[in-house]
Amino acid sequence: TSVHGQVFNLHQIVVDKNEEKCEQRTCQKLAKEMANMFSIAIDSGKTGCSIDQTRLREIQQIVGSTYPDYLRGKKSYQSQSILGKLYRNALEFTKKRSSDSTVKVLQNGVNCNVCGRICKNERGLHTHKRSCDKKKKETESKISSTIIPQAEHMKTLVTPTPKFRIIDRLTKNSDGEYNCPNVQCGKTFKPQGITPHVKSCAKEWLKQNSFSVD
Repeated sequence: TSVHGQVFNLHQIVVDKNEEKCEQRTCQKLAKEMANMFSIAIDSGKTGCSIDQTRLREIQQIVGSTYPDYLRGKKSYQSQSILGKLYRNALEFTKKRSSDSTVKVLQNGVNCNVCGRICKNERGLHTHKRSCDKKKKETESKISSTIIPQAEHMKTLVTPTPKFRIIDRLTKNSDGEYNCPNVQCGKTFKPQGITPHVKSCAKEWLKQNSFSVD
């Protein structure tokens, strides 16, 4: 699982369990922290900032690795949230349909394998199935539109992440020039020249300070 996936799954567990007993599950202190961490992970390619792996492991120990059933993890528990209930209803609907995949021919007509309605003949069944299939798709669409926004709210909760430039982390001498952080280099540059030099000369320093080296 990617870092983004790990953070997302942990956030879902925190929100679903609601250990802090918040009226709004997403307002839990730990849920907000996870949402902010998710934002950092998503933007790391642009900002050069990465999430605190030590803190992530701490949260994993606190939260555990048992997921709400709607995430379909190997270890799961029956979620009592609206997402869990919708998931199980949809699952039951799918199982019921698959167990009755063939049209049952009854004494008084033909039975629809989706809703169970009895039609007089095959022609009537064909006409009925058009509207029945349409209603089924509308129901599935409503379930999907309810589940998906649960993840989307994370984008609205995050707070702006401070962004540092390379030059902000460097030391400046009395002449107003910046020192290259590569101790084997030792060169100094004016402000406009130091950043491109550091990118080519001090890649290890960039990694240690969470800057992108691409």
